[in-house]
Amino acid sequence: MKQEINYRSILDKIELPMIICNAHGKIHVYNKIAGELIKLLFEGSDLNESLCNAEQFFSLEKVVNELLNSGLTSINKNFVLTRGSKKPIFFLLVILKIKGPQNKPGDFLVTITDITENWTFNNSFLEIAKNIESVIYSVTPAANKFLLLTESVQKIYGYTAAEIINNPRLVVKQIDSKDFLNLKAFLYELRQGRNSVFEYKIVNKNNETFYLRNSGFPVLQNGELIRIDGVISDITKEVTAKIELEKSEERYRLLIESANDLIFNLNNFGIFISVNTNGALTLGYNPKEMTGKHFLDFVSVNNKIDAVQAFRKILETETAVIFETVLISKLEEEVVYEIHCRPLVDDGKIIGVLGFGKNITEKRLIEEKQKQLYARLVEANRLISVERDRAKQQISVLEQVNKLKSEFISNISHELRTPLASIVGFAETISSDSELSKDLVIEFNEIILSESKRLAHLINDFLDFAKMEAGKMDLIKSDFDAVELLLSVIERLKQDADVKGVSVNTEIPVRPVKIYGDKERIEQVYKHLIANAIKFTEKDGRVSVFAQEFPKEFEVIITDTGIGISEKDLEKIFQKFFKVENPGTVNTGTGIGLGLIKQIVDLHGGLITVQSEENKGTTFVVKLPKNPN
Repeated sequence: MKQEINYRSILDKIELPMIICNAHGKIHVYNKIAGELIKLLFEGSDLNESLCNAEQFFSLEKVVNELLNSGLTSINKNFVLTRGSKKPIFFLLVILKIKGPQNKPGDFLVTITDITENWTFNNSFLEIAKNIESVIYSVTPAANKFLLLTESVQKIYGYTAAEIINNPRLVVKQIDSKDFLNLKAFLYELRQGRNSVFEYKIVNKNNETFYLRNSGFPVLQNGELIRIDGVISDITKEVTAKIELEKSEERYRLLIESANDLIFNLNNFGIFISVNTNGALTLGYNPKEMTGKHFLDFVSVNNKIDAVQAFRKILETETAVIFETVLISKLEEEVVYEIHCRPLVDDGKIIGVLGFGKNITEKRLIEEKQKQLYARLVEANRLISVERDRAKQQISVLEQVNKLKSEFISNISHELRTPLASIVGFAETISSDSELSKDLVIEFNEIILSESKRLAHLINDFLDFAKMEAGKMDLIKSDFDAVELLLSVIERLKQDADVKGVSVNTEIPVRPVKIYGDKERIEQVYKHLIANAIKFTEKDGRVSVFAQEFPKEFEVIITDTGIGISEKDLEKIFQKFFKVENPGTVNTGTGIGLGLIKQIVDLHGGLITVQSEENKGTTFVVKLPKNPN
């Protein structure tokens, strides 16, 4: 009791809420400020109940055990207190072990700090820092204690930020011994108040090698250094690339020597300083025969003026130049080259020209033949276009529409008669044959039900088509999860695919994607396209459904390995009444499905496109805005 009084008298002199608890998290000493704070925030019938509420809120017993198990002398914990509609309060608790008699575990000193004002800024900064690969830090002037360290440090050093903060020497031990002198110079510059940069090599906790650039910035107050801020960047790729470049210089030299292109160096008078071996051999010379001679000695008479102008342009404008010229080989043969040249500059002065030439003799011969062929093709296309225009003029647009309408009416009659015939036939069988087994009656009833649903679906399509024709198709829009809708459609149609032996692959986002639209109509779009893909894909074929979310739209791609659509039919695929003719297949359908689907997508402000190739498959892409407004 006497010790508690001594603790209390000491703590009351400190203008900061402080409490002392035992190993079970029970508060038995608190200063006046802490008592008032606990009574205000953790309401109870009396102060003892408020203390119990505080013990539970701060999980003192759990925190104390964590400190004991960690082997540390202190730990920090953050807590947030929410109180209905009031703003939340953020607390920082610092828990420190107090030695008991004979160095046995004693009590625990807890400091309570209100950090509400700084919490929002710190959290926002740390959230941003998570997405920055570089390490941001702040240390004391002695560089022996971290004031701030972002979590990205773990990717480089292998230790968490907390581990390094508790033991800063962990990062120093990883620095290559050859870089310690530079480290001392780096710290010296910073302590003198000057910005400094330190590049060094480390081998981290996981035995991985990194090259780093530490950019330090001294922070002064009244001329005195109060802390050092800095950024540690991973320059491993940059350094290793430089090392590789240095190692491969010899390989590049050998590569130049063995290259078939003509690679050369001229002085600013146009004299060959060097020529690669293979390039010289292409012209029938060895490099020594060309070195020391003027480049014009090897240019054909008809190309000398253009070559001189190109060389003069390089020297006068200091820009790269590309030109064609004809060089004369040792056997007096003309060889066409495409020459690429650029000036060599040293200390602001042009000292020569570096260039390479590609032998394009064969290429020019081929191009000449292609020009002749192209001219013939242009004329042939012109004649074909004339004949095509004449043919188009002979076809009446009205006749096409009437033909399509006639086919549509014929299709309607057929599509309606087929399910009706099944319904009537099986119903009459059930009605007339009283001796039918129960299993057959159930089977016939299922057929009647299936055909009835098919008939209802056809009638709904016709009604939708009529509304579309009259311009009266209304949308009942709401917010819904497009991913959930798409998955439900696929799940319902998978049975049809399994029966047919067609595999269905999907690649769809896991998280919900909300869009604003007519859920039933959009379901109609997905169902029609996926069902068609299954319908027109042969056994052992594949139907794939991909979906991806963009900032303003949701895209679904439905692709199959089916029979495909011919090029002539592809441009009419969304026309009303139009049906694709597929030789060797039963051509079912009314011809209004895809036209109706496009109308629904258009009414949502979306876009539907199609790509197809006969006997290879078809791909439909549907893009719908997440919010048309």
